[in-house]
Amino acid sequence: MAGALSPRQKMINMMYLVLTALLALNVSKDILNAFVVVNSSLVVTNKNFDSKVQNSYSIFENALKQNPGKVKEYYDKAMQVKKITDELIKYIQGVKVDVVMRTDKITKDEALKVVDSIVAIKAKDNFDDPTRVFCGVGSEKCTGAIASELKKQIEDYKKKLYDILGKDKEKVKLALITDGKYYNADRKQQNWEQYNFQNLVLVAALTNLNRMIGEVKNAEFDVVNQLFSSVDALNFKFDQLKARVVPKSKIVTVGENYEADIFVAAWDSKKTPEIYIGDFDTVTWQPKGVPLKLENFVAGIGKYITSGGIGDHVLSGIVKIMSPTGEIQYYPFKDEFKVIPSTSTVSPTKMNVFYVGLVNPVSISVPGTASDRIVASISAGSIVRKGNGNFDVTVPDALIGKTVNINVSATTASGTVKGAGSYTFRVMGIPKPESYIPGANTFGKTNKSVLIQAGSLMARLVGFVYEGVNFTVTSYTITQAGSAKNINVSGNKFTPDVKALINSTKSGGLLFFDNIKAVGNGKSYTLSPVSVTIQ
Repeated sequence: MAGALSPRQKMINMMYLVLTALLALNVSKDILNAFVVVNSSLVVTNKNFDSKVQNSYSIFENALKQNPGKVKEYYDKAMQVKKITDELIKYIQGVKVDVVMRTDKITKDEALKVVDSIVAIKAKDNFDDPTRVFCGVGSEKCTGAIASELKKQIEDYKKKLYDILGKDKEKVKLALITDGKYYNADRKQQNWEQYNFQNLVLVAALTNLNRMIGEVKNAEFDVVNQLFSSVDALNFKFDQLKARVVPKSKIVTVGENYEADIFVAAWDSKKTPEIYIGDFDTVTWQPKGVPLKLENFVAGIGKYITSGGIGDHVLSGIVKIMSPTGEIQYYPFKDEFKVIPSTSTVSPTKMNVFYVGLVNPVSISVPGTASDRIVASISAGSIVRKGNGNFDVTVPDALIGKTVNINVSATTASGTVKGAGSYTFRVMGIPKPESYIPGANTFGKTNKSVLIQAGSLMARLVGFVYEGVNFTVTSYTITQAGSAKNINVSGNKFTPDVKALINSTKSGGLLFFDNIKAVGNGKSYTLSPVSVTIQ
């Protein structure tokens, strides 16, 4: 049987073996009814396990959206696993329908209605017809018929899974054993076909097929999760990597300096990138001219300061860093800034856009003009003076995706009102928050102690730096991969049951946090799932 079976699955499989032994002893037909119960449990278990597998695919899809360059290779392999698994299960389902049709002497449509419940099957105790279906006529070793074809299908499936895993195949032990040692009730050795199908009554054969479907699903789950855990094995140890230029301002006045931070947007404390300012060939990465190498670094951020005359300016260059594989990788960057004469300035004090549903503070100044002589108006929404050149802007939902203009004028000492500029701002809605566990690595492995110390599931706005916008997780479900263990939690804390589940997870095991609900900014949200691999 496949590894990491749930206690329920193990119990069902044990019951199947006991019932098969009892049938060999010609125990009463009450045993047949027991097989009906076991088969029904297998059908339910397979459906529940299928939902777990589908959740693994959903987590894979979310990772693909966040980092396609890093995830796509493994995601494509996972899709291959899904395809061959669906094909094998479809074949086994077809075998089930075929044996019911030929044993109960009914049509395919009639067989489809009873094949899973099997309560309505009339010939539950018939073993002659099922044996002919699986073993053929006159085949003492039960070879050369459907049983042998099923064995071949399972062996081919197992080989394909190992081929997909490639160098990681040693990390997953797939059961689906077809070459073991098998014995009948008289302790006589049998082959796989005889052990599973020869002289078995119909109800036992169907239960056996459903057990095989469960093992196939278990193998699929193990392989898909191994693929997901391998995502970052050949890449950098942080989620995203891109050269960034973050200027303090893209517009500076005469006499001031243009100052920008140039960095790799996910700092690895073990590596320091090299940053060069200049024009480079993006094919050979050779400089065109003499580049300037930055020497001033603070916490992995290269500090660059320059100035220029009135007009447009371009800042370009490359960030050079060594990958985990030892290869040198280059990340080009380019930015533009403009130097203009002194004039009024309008800038949000917390964001560079206006957000609906929030009060957006704005500071407005006009050089040489007192703040109480500045007048500001907005094309849509409202703007309220707060004093000392500070204003509060609010915009309605209807403006999302549109722009608004702030028009500034100033009263001179002589009493003349002059226009001091018009400024355009984009209007956006607050983005959907993302769930996370403080300190946990969702693309690598995390110690149990880190999870226990974190103590809760949190929600945050990634890349959204507006102060005072908070979200709270109100409920979630935690599931231990490879088992039926799951806990529904109200609130965001790790309850004693959750901590016990974390502590019971073995190294390499996966924990899934899904059905995550959160509230904030007067709204409710359903957040994307989170997975953690235990170190």
